[in-house]
Amino acid sequence: MILPAWAVDANGTAVSTHYEVSGNIVTQVVEHNTPGLAYPVVADPKVYYAWWQLFTWSEWRWNSYYGMNQLSMELSGWGRYDAIFNAGQFLSSGWSLLQSKHSWWMFTPSMRQQWECHVLGGLAEWGTFDLEYERYSNPNWRSRIGMWPVSQTCNW
Repeated sequence: MILPAWAVDANGTAVSTHYEVSGNIVTQVVEHNTPGLAYPVVADPKVYYAWWQLFTWSEWRWNSYYGMNQLSMELSGWGRYDAIFNAGQFLSSGWSLLQSKHSWWMFTPSMRQQWECHVLGGLAEWGTFDLEYERYSNPNWRSRIGMWPVSQTCNW
């Protein structure tokens, strides 16, 4: 898995970039000749080779407390690192990997919100990430960041 192409100039300004594929070769093309860019330009896409690089396990479980099914997962060391230091990329890559391992149609809008909450708002939460299938949608979940205890931030 190769995460979306990205590049920034010395000022942190996004630089237009994309991948080109020829056979089994992937090349990142960076449009660095744009006027106004400050050098150096940095482009360092993240490449994952296997699902288990981000997760040690994931499984569907019945949560008797909430009375609904949930997808539970534990992040690997690399997954924790990415969740903390590359949260923006991990939002996309981790979600895509979960959907590739489990049926994509089983993922609800609320599960996506819970995922984003765990990644962006629950960094101090070192247990499992649990995404309840039937939890109601809460587009304003970001207002819960900072609640105590942290483990309940993503449980609305």
